[in-house]
Amino acid sequence: MGKLRIIFVTVVGLLLPVFCFGAQTADVTVTVTVRVISLTVVGSSSYDFGLVPEGSSVVASNSIEVQNDGNDTEDFSLQITSYPSGVWSVKETSGDPGADEFKLYALYDSNGQVPDGDTLDASDYDENDLILASSARNATDGYFDSGDESADEVPSGQSRHLWFMFKSPNPSSDYTQQSITVTVSASVD
Repeated sequence: MGKLRIIFVTVVGLLLPVFCFGAQTADVTVTVTVRVISLTVVGSSSYDFGLVPEGSSVVASNSIEVQNDGNDTEDFSLQITSYPSGVWSVKETSGDPGADEFKLYALYDSNGQVPDGDTLDASDYDENDLILASSARNATDGYFDSGDESADEVPSGQSRHLWFMFKSPNPSSDYTQQSITVTVSASVD
């Protein structure tokens, strides 16, 4: 009889349905923010060097403030996109500009002073600070970094200050005011 009871309990136990308790559904929240790559010029977007002698280098006395107004970290690049073609050409190689050639340089610096407290001058710029017309130069590649600011990985909401230097033609065949457009672009790695 003892064995019969054990078999009966085992058989009945196997026939009883098994109940599992747990959640049948669960919610998952997915969030997304669309990346905005954008920059703006704060304040004046132009600079006038005034009258510049032939064959000279002139450093700007004011900067142009460029702000990352996107929502991600950005890299800034510079390119000459318009210049007085037919009058002057952009010299993109080493050496001083020749007849009807000019060079335009830029660096990012917070206050226009080198570490020793002196104001920027031509010796603070090097060939990595030269702005080209043939292609954009990105700050990620080590360009325009002779000052104390970098335009590589600029956080959202922060600004960088562009200081230009102009090297004039030597000689120039045109003595009227000329305009050069520099396009500042934002990108992400």
